[in-house]
Amino acid sequence: DNEILNFLCLENILVKIDAEFLVTKEFFENTITIVSNYIKKNESISVAEFRDLFNTSRKFALLILEYLDSAQITKRVEDVRVLR
Repeated sequence: DNEILNFLCLENILVKIDAEFLVTKEFFENTITIVSNYIKKNESISVAEFRDLFNTSRKFALLILEYLDSAQITKRVEDVRVLR
């Protein structure tokens, strides 16, 4: 039900990545920590590196990385992301 999902987003229990994809706040915060640490160690992260790091699909990796860009956590520079 959309009302329930919207409520959970307003209560910061879920994070809306796009119109069809939600993640828990805990997952999102863990993702930020892992990506930030990876970039600090390696200077940047590519879609393929994110995919391998999280053992996920390229589609999911790109979706999350684009959201991190829009949330001002990372910035796309050519084919990689760096921290803002």
